[in-house]
Amino acid sequence: MNYPHHPQGQGTHWQNSAYPPQYPAPSPPPRRNTAGIIMLAVSGVAIVALIVAIVAVIALNNNTADPPAAHASPDSTAARTADDRPTATSDTRTEDSDQVADDTGSGSSPVFPDAMDGDWQGTMSQYDMSGNLESRWDLELHIEGGESTAEAELSMSNGRTCTWGLLVTGSGDDSVDLQYTTTNDGNGTCTPSGHVHIVVKDGQLLVGVATEQPDGSISTADGVLNPS
Repeated sequence: MNYPHHPQGQGTHWQNSAYPPQYPAPSPPPRRNTAGIIMLAVSGVAIVALIVAIVAVIALNNNTADPPAAHASPDSTAARTADDRPTATSDTRTEDSDQVADDTGSGSSPVFPDAMDGDWQGTMSQYDMSGNLESRWDLELHIEGGESTAEAELSMSNGRTCTWGLLVTGSGDDSVDLQYTTTNDGNGTCTPSGHVHIVVKDGQLLVGVATEQPDGSISTADGVLNPS
């Protein structure tokens, strides 16, 4: 066997010699890091212990937790619902009904007093905001006691007539408040709407009217009506 080069300080004579070549001895292998192996082993033990603890906790929770609602029997659910639902006693229902009645009054719409029943007519005097007389016109009312609506007819000095539809918005034993809506304006003679207040006294109707004019001013009218 021929080596490509000779060891330092030796010649070719060593190839046929009884003495082996004097190559340097190989370096020993690196020593293992035993500390790393120990740390890895300890870490593995800790991980295993943690997994065991987690499994134990999950098992314990499964044994002590309430069953899912989806698995509850319909009978037991219905029983719990019926037992837990608050029930109103007859006294409570009566008190609630009384409270509703108090809040809504009599529970019926305001109406004309019976003393206003019949047909009425008279002359109304109309004034501007300064109290100056503007005009006079005749008013006829057709009222049924106990009703909430009525009709009025107006006759102007120029020969034109208007018609009102009346709605009771408030009433007392001898008075009513009304909202009027003009259903026939006499070719623009009468305003579209306004308010009326009527008091029955000594067999007569004392009537007051408030109306907003097209220019934004307020005009008023009053008069006394007698049975017709």
